[in-house]
Order: sequence, then structure tokens, then C-alpha cells
Amino acid sequence: MTTTDRPTSPPDPFGPSGVPAQTEVPPGEDGYGAWASQWGAEEPEGSLRSWISLAAIVGLLVLAGVALGWAIPVIILAFVASVFLHELGHYLMARRAGMKVTEFFIGFGPRIWSFHRGETEYGLKAIPAGAYVRIIGMHNLEEVEEADEERTYRSKGYGKRLSVILAGPFMNILLGMVILAGVYLTAGVPNFDTWTVDTVLPSTTAASLGLQEGDRIVTVDGQAVGDDESMRQALAGRAGQEVEFVFTRDGETITQTATLGWRPAAAVAAVLPGIEDTDVILRVDGADVTTYDDMVAAFAAADGPASVEIQRAGGLYRLDVEPAGALPENGANGFIGVKRAFEPTWEGQPAGTAISTAVVETGAAGAAAVVGLVGLFSPDGLSDYAGEVGSAVTGEERQQPDDVAQGLEYLGRAPGFEDAADNADRPVSIIGIVGLLGQSFERDGLPQALRMFALTNVLLGLFNLLPLLPFDGGHAVVATYEAIRSRKGRPYRVDMAKLMPLTYAVVVLLLMVFVTSAFLDVTRPVQLP
Repeated sequence: MTTTDRPTSPPDPFGPSGVPAQTEVPPGEDGYGAWASQWGAEEPEGSLRSWISLAAIVGLLVLAGVALGWAIPVIILAFVASVFLHELGHYLMARRAGMKVTEFFIGFGPRIWSFHRGETEYGLKAIPAGAYVRIIGMHNLEEVEEADEERTYRSKGYGKRLSVILAGPFMNILLGMVILAGVYLTAGVPNFDTWTVDTVLPSTTAASLGLQEGDRIVTVDGQAVGDDESMRQALAGRAGQEVEFVFTRDGETITQTATLGWRPAAAVAAVLPGIEDTDVILRVDGADVTTYDDMVAAFAAADGPASVEIQRAGGLYRLDVEPAGALPENGANGFIGVKRAFEPTWEGQPAGTAISTAVVETGAAGAAAVVGLVGLFSPDGLSDYAGEVGSAVTGEERQQPDDVAQGLEYLGRAPGFEDAADNADRPVSIIGIVGLLGQSFERDGLPQALRMFALTNVLLGLFNLLPLLPFDGGHAVVATYEAIRSRKGRPYRVDMAKLMPLTYAVVVLLLMVFVTSAFLDVTRPVQLP
């Protein structure tokens, strides 16, 4: 099979002898789906069908813009550009290293439009789900014309091969850092302390005040509450008291007075195992507790552990609690009863601070990505994720493993949270990422949407560095191992046939995660906090 042959359907991964067949894999394989690109049927250049395909893609983007807002097709095109830059990194370094690049395409599947310049074919394909470059001789399974052998990837030294492989992820990470620095230099650095009312919980102080979505609380009994910390200080120790609130709505200032609700202070939570100071305690042994004194009396009357019903975030839970000590007097903090929407305020910074913030944030995103990936692909992580998918298939709420470990029994969504979208810590597909970016643009504006897009690019670059084939990181590991095993005048090359079963297993796992995460993003879309 020559390097210009391309199968039109997925090949049998094993030949008659039981060893991996010598099928061609588009080089530059990475997390964007380069393996699938070898299965696209070829289309005649300039054919009517090609133009119909292009018109269909444009039509779908226009339809998405009309139905979902024009931010969505713009975000999709931005991701296509991001993938293009990733592959451009591979392409430029391959050309610089003297390797032969035969194809550079945006998209997969049937060819829509292409042209040749020199020995490389450039063009567009019908499915805008990624991009790929084709470098000849990526591994020992690929047959190459003898005259081209010296221009293959496998014929080059370790430094050149490693630079080609790492150039793609480097472009994504660099793009993210440049966008972050640009946002911080122009719009400033975001501060997320300020918030507005998102949802008013029923039967709470907020409901009696008549608060509505979009209201911003300005003062509590004359104390300015411009950020989250000042609000906590203003409410501490005020439970059950008449409190004056000043809030703004559509430019109008409104003053109202109401009795402040309560939730346990940190000192109380310390002697109630399983209870947190952010919980709202609703019932003890079936009896409603509307005040802190009601709760103290209910625990005093209990003979042994008491059954406590609480609201935590958007869920209702029940757990058995036996106080580990005496409950303090006046152990309640004030509670308003709103779900908050945080809005960034952009604070200008000197150029040096803005750039250093971009670098630090890139590093923090990288560290978080590593922790997240290790957690996801651990046995417990995969088990939890499978449970999440299973609950979505059955349409039932799922008891979270962390809740089970803490002895919590899940009772359902809290009032006011029944229609809340999923905000779980789980992998999201491109559907979920586009949705989150759209939410960010509509809620927080262009600077924050660009910031999220930049961090997503950093994560994509790091994801491609996973040390497994077919990721770029897997190729880097192979190249490093070959360099270690090589001797002067005797280069060592890994037999890719032995790695193909593991590679196929990784591809299957990735496809399963992609399909299931897309399913979750459609059935239980993630919502910005």
C-alpha cells in the first residue's frame, strides 16, 4: 500500500496472520480525531456534491445562529481555527525538519475543496470536527517509496521528531496564553466577588423582601455589601433579627425590612458531624425547625442520633446526627435565601501584572487538568462517571458517591432548583464546551467568554500530551524511548504492531467518553456556577 492509498471504510485492524494490518493512519494523530480521517471517501474536486456539502455546512451554521444566537456559530468557527493552528504547528515543524507532508485538511470525511501546492494537498472536508496533516512514514507499519524514505518522520533524529510532535499542543497553549494576556491588557483582570440575585428560594427572607432575578443588594442595615465577604460579615450573628435591606433593580433603589433567616455557624457545624455551615437545617426528627432555638430543643429531646433534613446547594438530604458536644448559644448566622449569579468586574492592571497573571493562570489550569484527568481515568473516577451516565439513561437522580461516603441520603432537588441544569464535575464534550462559552458570552460578556476560550485551548493542548497513543504525548513517549534504546549508528525503532492493541483500546475508550459526554451534555447540560 502506498502513502496515497486511503481506505473508504474502517479497516479490519488485524490481518489474516493475526498481526495488525498495515493500514495507513493520518500522521499527526491527536485528540481531534485523526484516526477517523482515514475513513473518509474521496470526492472529485469541484463536484456538485461538494458544493452541496459546503452549502449544507453553511446552512447549519446559519440555522444555529438563528435558533441559538450568533455566538454559537462564531464559537464553532473559533474552535475550527484553534484546531487549524494546532495542526499548523505540526505542519511547520515537519517542513522545517525536512519531512514530506502530503496533506493538510480542515475537517474530515468527503473532500469539499482542495488544491495542490508543491507536494502537499490543502483543502476542506465536509465534517468541521477537526483537522489533520499527513506526514509520511510515521511508523514502521507504513510502506513508503524508497526514494522518500529519507524524508519520513521515522528517519529523522529524536530532536526533530519531538519538535514536530510537541508543536501542535504548544500552539494551543501559546494561543491560550496570548488570548489571556490580550484580555487582561485590554479589559483588565476579572474579579468575581460581586454578584446579583439569580433565583429566590421559597419561604425565605429573600421571598418576603420581594427580591427578583437581577437585583443587586447594596447595604444590609447600612453596611455596604459590595462583595461576598462583606455580605457574610453583615449577616453573621443576625439571624432572627429585623434587618433593613437596600437593593437596586433596573436603576431604581428599593428599601425593605424583613426578619433574617438562619443557618448554623461554624462553631455549631463543628459539633454536628456531617453538617456544614453552608447548610440550611429544615427538620430534626420530622419536626420543622424555623429558628436556631427550635433546633437546639429538637436535639435535646432526641434520644440518641436525630434524623436531620438539610438543604445543601440545590439538593435536599437526610442524615443521622448525634452532637459531639454542647451546642453554643446564639450559634446561628443570618441567611437570605437566594441562589447567586456572580458577575466579573474588570480591574485594570499594569502590563507586567496582566501578562504574569496570564502565565500563572495557564499553569493553574494545567495543574487542574492533570488532577482532573487522573481522577477521571482512575477506577473510582470511571465508576462514578458510568453511574452518572446510567442515571441519565434512566432519567433518575443519582446519589453521588461523596454523599454516600458522608452518610447523606439524597431526597431530591430543593425548591427553586427543580429545573436547574447539571453543574457536576464531569467531562464535557465539544457540545458542552460550546454551550458553556455561549452562556459566558450572554451572561458575562465578550472578555469573560474569550478568557474561557483561552483556558479551553490550554486544556486541549495539555489533553493532547497524554502519554498514550494516538495522542501527541504518546508519540513523544515513543520517540523518547527510541532515543534511549538507540546507539550510535544503530537507531532503534519501536515495532508499532505491538502497540496497536493498546492504541485501539485507548481509541475505543475515548470514543465511549466522547459519545457519553455528548449524551450528558444534551440530556443534562452543564451550567455555569
